[in-house]
Amino acid sequence: MLLRLTIVAALCGFLFGFDEGVISGAYPFLEHVFTFSPFWQGIMTSAVPLGAAAGALFGALMSDRFGRRLLIMGSAGLFVLGAVLSSLSVSIGMLTFARLLLGAAIGCSTLVAPQYLSELSPANIRGRVLTTFQLMINFGILFAYLSDLAIGSIHLGDWPTDNMRWRLMFLVGVIPSVLLLIGIRDAPESPRWLVMKGKANTAVSVLRMIEPKTPKSEIDASVAEMVADDRTWEQEVGWSHLFAPGIRHITQFAMIAFFFQQISGINVVIYYAPQIMKELNFGAVTAQLSATVGIGIILVCSTAFSMLLIDKYGRRPLLLVGFVGAACTLATVAIVMATTTKADDIFALYALCGFIFFFSISLGPLPWVYMSELFPTELRSRGMALATLSNWAMTFIVVFSFPVLNSSLGTVGTFAIFAGFCTLGFVYALKFAPETKGIPLEELQQRLGVDMTRV
Repeated sequence: MLLRLTIVAALCGFLFGFDEGVISGAYPFLEHVFTFSPFWQGIMTSAVPLGAAAGALFGALMSDRFGRRLLIMGSAGLFVLGAVLSSLSVSIGMLTFARLLLGAAIGCSTLVAPQYLSELSPANIRGRVLTTFQLMINFGILFAYLSDLAIGSIHLGDWPTDNMRWRLMFLVGVIPSVLLLIGIRDAPESPRWLVMKGKANTAVSVLRMIEPKTPKSEIDASVAEMVADDRTWEQEVGWSHLFAPGIRHITQFAMIAFFFQQISGINVVIYYAPQIMKELNFGAVTAQLSATVGIGIILVCSTAFSMLLIDKYGRRPLLLVGFVGAACTLATVAIVMATTTKADDIFALYALCGFIFFFSISLGPLPWVYMSELFPTELRSRGMALATLSNWAMTFIVVFSFPVLNSSLGTVGTFAIFAGFCTLGFVYALKFAPETKGIPLEELQQRLGVDMTRV
């Protein structure tokens, strides 16, 4: 049961990755239909993170009121609508609006789905379960790249035209959206949300269904601990509680972790992969898309590898290694691309793949894992919302500014900036990154120094 629920919730991550990755393959064909200035390229591409910021805020306001399951179901419906409208777009404005809807679905689901997974998972495998979400994000990116390559390579006489190709690329997103809608329909609610709503007996039933081999006495004790934790909050919580003296260090870390995740430049690589491949002398569109698929494969394989590491070696060591590796590989890309030989361009591609590897085992999954673990139940929705808002705000800024920044500083200067921020991220993580491996969520608050009396 836990495996099934993990897959269903992680489909939110798959759709997140798909809707991020699909635009990179569709863009060369969109250029044949619409005229894009660097400004409009940035607006259309960054519509997803902009909509996601609004979706994350909505999810935070509604998650505790209506539950995790219902919001995931609503997000699935919005994914379907956004994919259909994207494929039917007749103007840049309509396509931008459709991608805003997809962004809203992503923002809400990527807030609620990790929350749902963290509240369902046993402490000893929680890291692996949450990393599944990041794995599915990357698998969604790879699937988008593969479907873009397949659709971009089809030649059946005069079908499909370039105008039809990008529409088909967007329409593929309907399939996983419908699967998510079907899968979440019969899923149980989060046991910790049920306890918040005074339904402790139902929470016991859910946990017994998820963990059938766990003794009833352990499940009863676990729910009793949830109830006791819930009763420590005697007043209604608000957003201001996240910055109270007893908890603000957690809020700050969760937000800053996402800041450094995005300022590493990962979404520039994902959204603008064919454009970067063009600068590395991959001339034809098919060659650009093929090289882009290679990036997607590395994303998936390295994230799967991180699942073997995260509960064995812990969060903090992986984060430190990831920052060092990302800084070194990004600096290498910048230095090598400053040369002009084709052999050096291939070496830059290898360095870029190295960056993808270090990101995927560390900077990619860990902020999602941290934000799902750090906050107390009553503040988890709001805390995760602020963290994801930090994520989407930085994603929007980086993705929107890249076309303009790249035209003024060039790829070399842009990647050098990303390398510098990864170096700063290492210094920050060295001082502030906590370790949460294998600790039950309720006990974790004591380990992290959360003082309820000061909240």
